[in-house]
Amino acid sequence: MDQLREVIDQVSIAILFVLILVIVAGILVLLAQVQASMEERQKELVILRTLGAPAKLLSRSVTYEFIVLGAISGFIATIAMELSLYILQTQVFELAATFHWRFWLIGPLAGAVIVGTMGRLACNRLVRRNTAQLIRRLA
Repeated sequence: MDQLREVIDQVSIAILFVLILVIVAGILVLLAQVQASMEERQKELVILRTLGAPAKLLSRSVTYEFIVLGAISGFIATIAMELSLYILQTQVFELAATFHWRFWLIGPLAGAVIVGTMGRLACNRLVRRNTAQLIRRLA
């Protein structure tokens, strides 16, 4: 029984690393998407600034957008992890399935923090430019 518990602990650690890898992969996809949509974001910022939106509002909206995306990606990663653990516990090791509530907190929270920070940093230089600089870059 001790060996079985040790194996289960090792599998749980492996699944945690899978969760981390999924979050990292999500960050890389996010950065690629941000770079691909940078021109469109620039056009949106020009329109919003022309209509009088302050830089602080634009900065917060970009940050909130990435926080929500990160939380959703962390939630999806947690679902994948929990399903993988369920299959391993019930099918491979023939044990009773257990619910890992702490990962349901860690996954979305870590995703929100990491992706929110990375997305904010990726768009930071675009948000800080003034309207004239943004318009010149579009022309």
